[in-house]
Amino acid sequence: MAKKINYVAEIKNVKEVTLLGTANANFWQKLLENTNLTLDLTPDGKAQILIISAELKFKGVRFREVSYSLLISHKNNILKGSYLIYAFSSDRFFAFCERTFFSTPYFFEKVNLATSFPFFIQVGNIFQAKMLEKREILQEGENGFEGAVFLPEKDKFFFAKISGYTRIFPFLKTDFIEFNTKNSILRDLLSSNFEPKKWITRENAFHSKSATYQKTKFF
Repeated sequence: MAKKINYVAEIKNVKEVTLLGTANANFWQKLLENTNLTLDLTPDGKAQILIISAELKFKGVRFREVSYSLLISHKNNILKGSYLIYAFSSDRFFAFCERTFFSTPYFFEKVNLATSFPFFIQVGNIFQAKMLEKREILQEGENGFEGAVFLPEKDKFFFAKISGYTRIFPFLKTDFIEFNTKNSILRDLLSSNFEPKKWITRENAFHSKSATYQKTKFF
C-alpha cells in the first residue's frame, strides 16, 4: 500500500458489545465468489462472524449501530480484514449518508446495547442477544482491530481501526439469542448455523474510519 491512510472519522469514548461466532464456511464463501477474498477460518474450518454493536457520538449526535461482518483474508496474503455484510444505524440521516457517500450497506433501525452486566444487543424486533448470568473473564487488556473492511459494492473498501481496554467472556448455552428471519441477513445467519462463541466488550473504545476507496488504488 503506497498511500497513507486518511481517517475521516475518529471517535472517542465509544461503548461497544460484540459477539464473535462461527458458521458454515461453504455457505459464506459463496458470498466472496469473483473477489480476491477468502474466509479467515477457525482451526476446525468454520467461518468467523463478528456482530459489533456500538454507542457513539459524532458531530454532536449520539447514536447506536450494529454491523455484521465476516473475517476474511486477501488471497495473495496482503492482509487480513473483514467483509461488511449488513449494518443498522439508529440515526436515519447517518444511515442515509453511509449508503450514499461511503457505499456501505447501512439501514435505519432502533438499536440498543449494554456494556455492563447484563450485556445485551438489540436491533428493533429482529435481533436480540443477552448474557443471562455472570461468568469468569477469558481475557482482558488492550486489544482491538485494524485493517481493511471490504464492501458488497464491487471492489470498494475502507480502513477501520478499533482499540481500547477489552474484556472477553465465553458465550454460554444459557445465554439468549434470537433472530427474526424476515430480515435477509438474519435469515442467512440462521441458515448457516451461526453459533456465538464469545462476548467482547469495551466501555471506552476509540473508533477510526477512512473514506471509501476502490481496491485498485491500494492493491
